Amino acid sequence: EPKKVIEILNNIADKILAVRGNCDTEVDQMVLKFPILADYIYLVDEGTVFFVTHGHIYNKDNLPPLADGSVLLHGHTHVPVCEAVGHITVMNPGSVSIPKENSAHSYITFTDVLIEWKNLDGEVYNTYTIYPYRVNYTLLSIYYTKLLHKHLVILTSFYHTFYKRLLIFSFTHISYSLYV
Repeated sequence: EPKKVIEILNNIADKILAVRGNCDTEVDQMVLKFPILADYIYLVDEGTVFFVTHGHIYNKDNLPPLADGSVLLHGHTHVPVCEAVGHITVMNPGSVSIPKENSAHSYITFTDVLIEWKNLDGEVYNTYTIYPYRVNYTLLSIYYTKLLHKHLVILTSFYHTFYKRLLIFSFTHISYSLYV
């Protein structure tokens, strides 16, 4: 029920980072107590830049300007992916609610440098280790935003130096991040 999801999200608004999905509008923003309308966010962990976006604008066929060793994390296709495109790693956790191309209902977890793709039973079916580039990054702006839709599902989690876990949630066509 959308009203219950809105209440859940608003109760943890201070812990959510999100990116705008292809179906999100200003109307969604009106019911939420946190910003939701940025197209992407940058997360930096141990020298690795994660560019997190929904995927309908930036994806493996339309890469954002990223330094070597960066990670583009997106959803949109609902198909799990982990592949190198040049010196960028492109990842997609798949979908917990509506997987496509006969993929498993899945999400990813990120702890330290290990990323694991898991099915809903928590079984690992793919792994990837990030080897951070030791590059000095200057980020002029860090976009922390948040989004909403109908179905709350966990897509992925990241280890972050300031928090133990960062969870990214999906509401069908949008992504949410949550520090816990």
